[in-house]
Amino acid sequence: MLVVVQTYPAHFYQTLACLHSIRALDSDCEIWLFADDFSNFSWGAYISTCHDAYRHLVDRIVPFSDIPILYRLRSWPWLRQQTNKLLLDRQIDYSSWLFIDGDVQIQRWPRSNLVTGHINKYRGVALDLRDPEPGEMSSQVLFYIRHMLGVEFGGFSTDDGRPITASNPPVKYMHKEIMHSLRAHIESRFGRSLVDVHLDLARDTRMAACEWDLIEAYRQIMLAQPPAWDLDGDWYTTTWSADRELGVEWFQSRSITVDPAIWQLLPEGKNYL
Repeated sequence: MLVVVQTYPAHFYQTLACLHSIRALDSDCEIWLFADDFSNFSWGAYISTCHDAYRHLVDRIVPFSDIPILYRLRSWPWLRQQTNKLLLDRQIDYSSWLFIDGDVQIQRWPRSNLVTGHINKYRGVALDLRDPEPGEMSSQVLFYIRHMLGVEFGGFSTDDGRPITASNPPVKYMHKEIMHSLRAHIESRFGRSLVDVHLDLARDTRMAACEWDLIEAYRQIMLAQPPAWDLDGDWYTTTWSADRELGVEWFQSRSITVDPAIWQLLPEGKNYL
């Protein structure tokens, strides 16, 4: 099995915890790490530091700078990281793989025939009255999916009407054939590359890119594949925080040694400036 992990400097040590959790489940699985060295938080030796920290745990490290098309998104961190996920089938010669964000630790594998998702707890409460949960469906995400696919889309929900997002947790089984088909649909619809379409939308305040919900909407609506949700499982943990927000003690309690020199290079908070 191939496991793909994506990281950036704010998750440097959480990625180490993520990789340890994967190896605890399967010491023989193949792991590829994609590291966003275009990040404003990336220091000059970031990739070599990744090699030093992760090389005993991963089979391959792919810097974003080795994927030239991403350079065009260097000023748009969120779009760059989401776009890379939508282009993985061009980098990976496997029919499928499990994708995990670097700030996730897993206790067991999600079942391969199910879609990971999260039930939103703020049913019926307008977004302008509260802070949305991570990955929560919003009008901007709905706009993005409708625009990208050219279909009506009102969001996902359970059989009893509870709203679901497919982007939390950031763990997903990805299939090469579906990813290729999705991108072909978008590029045929706009007559432009996926990167061009994302660049066109980069300053559009109506839009918020959400790659997992886009993939799942395409799978369910365009490919007519039925939903099979694995909702709010107890098989993973994620912090939604930067390493330095968690503090050194958080990592020490997980038997991860923090290098003070590296720690000072890490951003103080999780953001995409």
